[in-house]
This record gives sequence, C-alpha cells and structure tokens, in this order.
Amino acid sequence: MRELDSAPRLSPRLSLFIDVLKQLADELPSLITRREASGKNVFGQISRGFDVLTEQRIVELLRARGCEALLFGEERGSYGGTSERGLVVIDPIDGSRNLLFGVPFWTVTLAFAEGKRFTDVTDAVVWAPELSLCFVASRGRGAYLVRGGHTYKLPLAYPTDEEPIVEVVLSRGTIERARFLRKYGVLRHIGCISLALCYVAAGAFSLSADLGGAIRPIDLTAGSLIVREAGGYFATIPQAAIVDQRRVSYVATLHKRIFDEVLSILRSGEATCQSRSERD
Repeated sequence: MRELDSAPRLSPRLSLFIDVLKQLADELPSLITRREASGKNVFGQISRGFDVLTEQRIVELLRARGCEALLFGEERGSYGGTSERGLVVIDPIDGSRNLLFGVPFWTVTLAFAEGKRFTDVTDAVVWAPELSLCFVASRGRGAYLVRGGHTYKLPLAYPTDEEPIVEVVLSRGTIERARFLRKYGVLRHIGCISLALCYVAAGAFSLSADLGGAIRPIDLTAGSLIVREAGGYFATIPQAAIVDQRRVSYVATLHKRIFDEVLSILRSGEATCQSRSERD
C-alpha cells in the first residue's frame, strides 16, 4: 500500500479516490478469495465474487465520504446518484481472468467524468496491487507513476536500442490482422487493458490497440486520461460513450505518426480522434 500513501493528490476527486483505495487495501486480500461465479455483469459476461464484492465495497466507501455523483460500475451498472455532480466509473477488477489464474496483471480503476465522453474524464487512478504500482492523472496536471514510495512524471525514459513492445488485444479472427502492427515492435498481450494503457503512458509500450472491436469503453476510461496527460494520443473506433455497452476498437500511443497510421487503417466508419490538441 506504500504506492497509495505516496500517490500525488492532484485534485480533490483524486484525493477521494486514493482515500477509498487505501481503505479498500485492508479488505482486498479477503475479497479476492471469493472466486465463485456470481451471475453476469451488465455486459453479459460472468462475474466472479471478487468482482461484485469489490465493486459494492467501493460504492459504499464513496458514498460514506459524501460522493453524490452518479456511480457506474462494470458489474452492476448504475448505482444512482446525481448526474449534475458528475460520473464516477468503477472497474473493480480489470483483468479478472489474470487474477483468477494467479497472474499479477490486474488492477482496480476509478475515473471521474463531467459527462459521458472520453474527453470529459478529468481524474483517474489505476492501481495494480500485486505489482505495487499506482498510476494517477488529473486533466491539465499531468500523469504520474508511484512505485517503491517514489513518484515519477510520465512518460519515463526507456532503452532505444531494443525493439519496442506493442500491446495488442488478440481475439478470434484478429490474429492475422494484427500482423501489420509488427512493424512497430514485438507483439504482446498482458490481459489487462487499463494496465496496458498505463504502460503506453509510461513509454514502456510503443502502442496498445484492439483491432476486432472486442473492448468495452469502461475498460478504457481511466487509462485513456493517463495516456493523454502523458502527452499521448487515444481514439476509439467507432465513437462511443464511456458507459456504452457496445464494444469498440481503440488505439493508444505516445507517437503521432504511429497514431495516424494505425487509426487510418482501423477506421472503417466514424471514429473518435482525441489527440492532445482536442483534449479541451
């Protein structure tokens, strides 16, 4: 939990999120033992006990601290609230399959938005408990990584004499299509979209993309702000609200040339193009 203690409190909302996660941290070890199936979430996928219970606990902690915003969770959808107070998007466990099989690439994510567009997101935190990492961003104030009690402004510097890493979501029917991304680096998939976006923001991944329209917008909400605040570029194809139930493709990178090239290939209709110049 050292990473939460040291996380920069860039705004009152981000401070609220950090306090909620610090309290959750004491309870999370017991929550993640609940691996039984627990019905289906609002997107029609199987929920696990740790998904539902973690989301419910986050909602309780937010309300106990006076949060009146509309709360929307990946598992149970809307918990009510006042939309005039904004929207809090909760992904209690991103990377549930990884957690289920003991792989440490999973996160707890919270994001605040003034509306339902990706450009409306103002504050975000992505916490990776088993990796002891915390990524935070606030609109206009930058993006940061907290690791080992130290805070680093993103992006970081990485070796340039090695072939870069491209994080690509590989699903049925997209493996062949993904081959063109090989020109940008070695292909990998870690199974946690929010963490992949944070690694893009850090500069560890040169690109993160989905080519098959397999991603729920809620999985992208927190990470998209962290990418943009690190000076990067992010788009969904087609355009979607952050609480849409339809699935999308996306591209995220710190490199304008790569962004333009991949987006032009992926675009098959209307696309959202949210670059640094369009954030405001």
